[in-house]
Parts: sequence; structure tokens; C-alpha cells
Amino acid sequence: MDMVLGVAICDCGEKLGKIIDYNAVTEAMKGLKLPIQKISNLCLDAGIQDLKDFVKSNEIDKLVIGACTPKLIEFKLRQELTTIKEFEFVILREHVAWPHKSDPEKATKKAIILLKAAVAALNVKEKVERENYKVEQSAVIIGGGIAGIEAALDLASDVNVWIVERKEVLGGNLLNMGRIFPGDISIQEVIKEKVKKIKANSKITVKNNTEITDIIGKPGAYEVTITTQGVNSPETLKCGAIVVATGIEESNPSHLNLGYGKSPDIILQTDLGQMLRDNRVVVPSSNKKPEKVLMVNCVNSRDENNFYCSKICCTYSIHHAMELAEKGIETVISYMDIRAPYKYENIYRESRKQGVTFIRGKPQSIEVGPDNELLVSVENTLTNELYELKPDLIVLSSALVPSKGIEKLAEIAGLKTKPSHFISDLYSKTNTTQTTQRGIFIAGSAFTPMNIEDSISHAASAAVKTLKFLKEGTLTRDLLVPIIDEDLCNGCQTCAKTCQFNAISMIVKTKTDEEIVQKASVDPTKCKGCGTCSAVCPTGATQLKNYQRGVIFTKIETIMKSVKEDNWTDPVILALICEECGSCGVDIAGLSGFEYPANAFGIDVPCAGRVGVIDILKSFVEGADGVLVVQCPEQSCHYMFGSHNANLMVQFTKNILDEIGFDSARLLNVAIVSSEPDKFIKAIQKLNEIIKEIGPNPTKGG
Repeated sequence: MDMVLGVAICDCGEKLGKIIDYNAVTEAMKGLKLPIQKISNLCLDAGIQDLKDFVKSNEIDKLVIGACTPKLIEFKLRQELTTIKEFEFVILREHVAWPHKSDPEKATKKAIILLKAAVAALNVKEKVERENYKVEQSAVIIGGGIAGIEAALDLASDVNVWIVERKEVLGGNLLNMGRIFPGDISIQEVIKEKVKKIKANSKITVKNNTEITDIIGKPGAYEVTITTQGVNSPETLKCGAIVVATGIEESNPSHLNLGYGKSPDIILQTDLGQMLRDNRVVVPSSNKKPEKVLMVNCVNSRDENNFYCSKICCTYSIHHAMELAEKGIETVISYMDIRAPYKYENIYRESRKQGVTFIRGKPQSIEVGPDNELLVSVENTLTNELYELKPDLIVLSSALVPSKGIEKLAEIAGLKTKPSHFISDLYSKTNTTQTTQRGIFIAGSAFTPMNIEDSISHAASAAVKTLKFLKEGTLTRDLLVPIIDEDLCNGCQTCAKTCQFNAISMIVKTKTDEEIVQKASVDPTKCKGCGTCSAVCPTGATQLKNYQRGVIFTKIETIMKSVKEDNWTDPVILALICEECGSCGVDIAGLSGFEYPANAFGIDVPCAGRVGVIDILKSFVEGADGVLVVQCPEQSCHYMFGSHNANLMVQFTKNILDEIGFDSARLLNVAIVSSEPDKFIKAIQKLNEIIKEIGPNPTKGG
């Protein structure tokens, strides 16, 4: 039995009707012999009820929705219209009416063309199966420092928790410290009390001397494989969420010309912290109390080794200097800039009153004599004076870097890391505890260097977000995964090597002395549905369901056919738009009231990485005058390397176009986030200028 396809268009409380001629749109859709209904306010209960009545009375199976951005209404509509097998959304408000309000005629024509393309695509699309599954009411916390401990205690109020710690005991870097600020209290006592609470909580299980070796599954149903020292076989922990709280460590500055590793009397701040904790500050080579200590800040930091400021080194070095002053030890701090924000400025001022000396400048050299005597030359950049210092002990404040093994963990978990190698968050402005993987969160210094106070606050926030996620109870997941045509698959492994989520593996089908025949296979629990594998597959064997070549080609063909039938006189630009940052940026352009030429027709893809060479070439073959790929910036790509692959594909296609004598200037790509709609508008304007200069697509009419 054939499925019935219907079209519902919303006029946003009649507001859009002042720009788009809905009568003309309705007549055009009736020409396709489809049931069509205009509805006001699909975002309201009354509008949804009208839509449900329309669907029921016409026994509709597939539905085209022309309305506002689906980011506002799709989730609700899918919940309410459970009989609909598949949707196709056309963004009439943000992508048509608002950006073309000065030209209602073209806005109406564009709306009709995009709706026709949606109808054609929906005819090709298949039903995407949806999997409903229960969320495991447990969490695995990776790291047993202060952030991991705090997150565990907060989560254990409601769910079971495992703490996976690679060392023998909990506490992390705080075990190396004595008194802390503010409050000047013993951190050892704080840790002891928190560990006591951990042990007393039956919902918390601690796995010491343990490391993560694999993470598989899906949000709400992860399987974390761990190996513990002294235990022969690995163990699998089933959990609904994961919190990464791996913390930081001091970098090793032995490669710098600062004498570290050459003299036992040149140590790190963590070494001094241990001395202060044990109330035994001595010069290692002589075992005597030092009279003068030189601290060198910004070591291995804010340079070519680590470009960033470690944020908390200044405050910790000042606090240590104040403790030394209490013991009658003179301290000099050599620094680039003192960064002690907010209330910590008071500590800086207090240290000066206690006699701590500050020299703005980094040592030009540190010489170690035959008897471990130290000679340091440092220029004060404020006074242009050169100081020759002979400290008994040198303490280096070396850059704080992610804990060892973070890159491997990120690879296992499918997480992005920042250029600083810390775990990347989902969105730094509003969501610093959520990673790019749903159900995996960050706590504390795994995200960026933090002091104790900030780490605890950040961990508490991560715990709240984790609990909120776990308490959803049941999750629905679209099985939007690639389909492999084994007849076309040549076993080249390109898709498997490209996939950043390890979702594709090669399965040996036959093996002889002469050859091994292998085919690609997709693990739906690991696949994120970006479609990058479809773009790189040389034979077309790998096709992302409902974003397969047939669907994309159908949209391209229908748009170009409709443009020709409508005698569209302007140049035609096809914009292949990432549904994440790219589409959001275009949404915001319309929402902000920005206007741009109506000759840009958008085709959404899950990620710009889904755009392949053949999709771009198809656009030009069908007569497009220009093609614009709209993507996330590489560092913001929700699928890790999708935007990177898009850049490669665009450049590769440009090379092909140049080789065949087709002007590659017709192809542009632009990276935007939601707050940069102007970049999209400028790209459209630029492409129009290029087309105006070089003329229309020479294949038109061919």
C-alpha cells in the first residue's frame, strides 16, 4: 500500500502571510495532488490539534512541515504525531519570509520551490526506525581528585556511582598540598573527611589502581571497560552517564634552560607544596633550611610550548611565598604578569606587606655550579635593572597540563580536545560541563586549570547536569546510520579510516591464499549519523539513511527544475548547510531581521562532512551558478572532524573544477557559529558578485 504524503504550512499567527502569499503556495501544492493545510501557530496546542486532525482525516503517513525552524517545534511534533513515518521540514520563517521581506514575490516563489523539493525528497526517504531504551541509573566518574569526589557525592544522592582512579588513593593533586586558601585550612583534613563520606556511602564504589580501556554503547547505556592492577580479567561497568574528572598535572620543564633535572635544588611548586604539607622545607642537596627562595612563574607557559595561561599558578606561588615568609624564609617571585583575580588580589597585596619581592621578568639563565650553587640573571622589565640572584632553592611554576592519558581517553570516548589538549565542552558560553557526546560530562580541571573552589563548583554543576540527563528515564534514538551496499563495497577501508567514532569496521567475508575479501560494517551503537563516510566512499556503497545520494540529488534536481519552470532570472546558488552551527547561523540571520538575496536555496545535511565531491558536481551539472557549503568552524564541529573533512572535500572539488576548465570560484565554503550570521550573508553576497563577474553556469541549457 502506497504511503500518503501531506503538506502543512504554518503562517505564524498570520504574520508570515504578510510576506508569503499562502494562497499561491496552497495552489502550487495542490498541483502536486497532495493534501495541504494552512495552520496558524503550530507551536501552540490549538495548532498542533489542527495538525493532528488534518493528519488523521487524510490518513497521512509522511508529512512536509513548512514553518519556523525545526529546532523549536520538531521534538514536540514527533511526540504528538506518532503515526507519521517521516518528516521533512522547510524553514519558511527564518530562511524565507524574514530575510526576504522586502521582496514578497520572490519569497513566495522560493517557498514554493523549497516545498516542492521537500515533497520530492520525502517520496524517496524511508522510515527511520526509532529505538526507545531505558537509561541506566548509574554513572562512572573517571578521576578521583577533588572534582571527581565532589561529583560522586552529589550524584550518589540519587544514583549508583563508580569512581575509577588510576592511583592507589583518592585525592589527586591535593594530596601534595598543605594549607589552602581562602580560609588557610588543611586540605588534607578536607580530603580525609570527603573520602570518609565516600566510603560510608553504599551507592559509591571506588576502583583504585584502575584505568579505562574502552567505552562503547550509547547515551544512557554505556559500557565502560576497566582494567585493575593485579586483576587478570577486565571488568565492564554498565552506566547511563560518564563524568570525566581527570584533572591536571604540572608539566616537565626539563627541556628548558632552567636547570630542572640538573640540580636537585631546582624543584616544582608541587614539590614545595609537599614540603609545606610536611612542615619540612629544606634544600634537597644539603637538607638545610633555605634562607632565600626564588620562584619562577610562567615556566613552559604562554610560549610555543603551551600557549595558554595556567590561571592559578600566580595565586598558588604567592600563597606558598607567604607560608615561607612565616617561616622566616625570604622569597622572590619572578613573573611575566601577576594574574590573581577577584578576592585573590588581596593575597597579592598581603604578600607584599609580608616582604615577598616581585620582579617582572623571566630569568635569562640559571647556572648550576659544581657544588649545586645557583646563579640566576633576571632583568626587571619595569625598571630595566639586571639582577644577579643567588638563591638556595629555585621553585618553578610550570604550566598545568591535562593529566597523562587524556588524549587516549578522548579517543576512546569519542571526545574532542581543545588545542590546549583539555577536553572540549559543548558550548563555552553556556554549557561548560557537557561534552560533544551526549551523556558524557566534564568536571573540574579536565576542562581547564581551576583552583579548588572553582573545581568544586564546576563538579557540582556537572553532577546536576548528569542527574538531569539520567532522570529522563527513557531515551529515543533515531537509527540514522549508514547502509552498506556490499555489492558496491570494494573493501578499501576509506570509510573506516575516516570515521572518528570507530563505528565502521571491516568484516572478512572470504579469505584465500590469493585474496582477502572484506566489506564495511556499521556498529549502530557507535555511529553518530554525521554522514562523513558517505561523502568519502569512492563507490557510493556507504550511504547515510535519508541523507543518501538519492535524497540529496532529488532535492538538487527538483530545485533546479522548479527554477527553470518558474523562469527564475537571478543566478541560482545552492547552499549545502550543516544542521548544527550552519543552520543555526542562518536561523539567527532571519531572526535578527537581516536581509540577503533570495537566490540562495538551502539543502540541510547533518554535518558539512556529509557533503561529497559528487554532491557539489551534481549541483553544477544541474545548472547551479554557485555552490556554498555552510559549516561549523573546525574547532566547533559537533562531529569532531566533519568540518575538517568538508574543507578537504571543497578544496579537492575546486582542484577538479580547475582541471576541467570550470571556474572554481563558483564554489565557496564558510564556517560560522550561531552568533555569526553576518558571515553567511557576506558569503552569499560575495558569491553573487563572483557570478556577476564571471557569468552564469556555462552548462545551463546543455
